[in-house]
Formats: sequence, structure tokens, C-alpha cells
Amino acid sequence: MNEISKQQDPFEKRLQRERMRQLPADWRASMLSAARAVSHPAAAQDSRRLRDVMFDLRLRVRDLLWPCPQAWGAIAAVWLLLLFLDHSAGAGSAPLIEPSRAALPAMVSGFREQQRLLVELTGTSGVPERPAPKPGPSGPRSDRKNNSFPV
Repeated sequence: MNEISKQQDPFEKRLQRERMRQLPADWRASMLSAARAVSHPAAAQDSRRLRDVMFDLRLRVRDLLWPCPQAWGAIAAVWLLLLFLDHSAGAGSAPLIEPSRAALPAMVSGFREQQRLLVELTGTSGVPERPAPKPGPSGPRSDRKNNSFPV
């Protein structure tokens, strides 16, 4: 058709009077992603794989949280609050109990005193005697003989 016949066609005239409408955003996005997939198939396959994995992960998390999502959300919020408080409090605080080297000799002397009292009361040494370990088998455990072949 040439330009003159288009001008005279009533359908063409009606189309020219219509104003252009915008394409819905989701239609546009699906068309553009299909066009990108055709132009770059490897990137589209990786993108599709990642989208499938994320969708599967979202479904699994939703199934886990479905019985009561508000309770799970509250528990997560409490954990985040505790982690924040622990992190903020642990930065500048000193340990509650300082190790004291002066107390070590007193502890050792107290332990020796307890051992001396134990020996006095029981009449034996404070450390129980252990029986001697049993000797293990001297030979191999299997009937297989170690045959070495000369090379």
C-alpha cells in the first residue's frame, strides 16, 4: 500500500485519531527479559537459574515460617537486639574477674593441705594407684602374611 491509499482508508483514519497508551510495566518487563534471553542466552540461563534458586529458597522459608510468621519475626527481632547489645557492650568492657597471680600460691598450698589431711584420715596416699596397662598383642591381628615380592 502506498501513502495515498492509507490516507483514504477509514480504519487508518480512525487509528490516527486514537491516542497511544502506555504498555503495562509487567508486560514490558517480560518482553524485555525475553528479548535479552534471545540476545544473550548464557546470561539469561544464569539469571533464570538464580531466580529459580531464590524462588525455591523463598518457598522453603515461607513453609518453615507459615505456622506463625509473627512469632518467628518476633524471635528474629529479639535475637538481633541481643546481638546488637552484646556487640555494643563488649567493645569497651573489662573482664569481670581479673586473674590474680597472687592467689595461685594460696590455692596450691590449700590443695597440698587437703591432700595431707586425706592421707592422715584414710591412711593411704591421696592419689589412687592405677593398675599397670595390659600388654597388647605382639603379632599382627590378621592371618594375612606380609609377602613382599622382589622387584
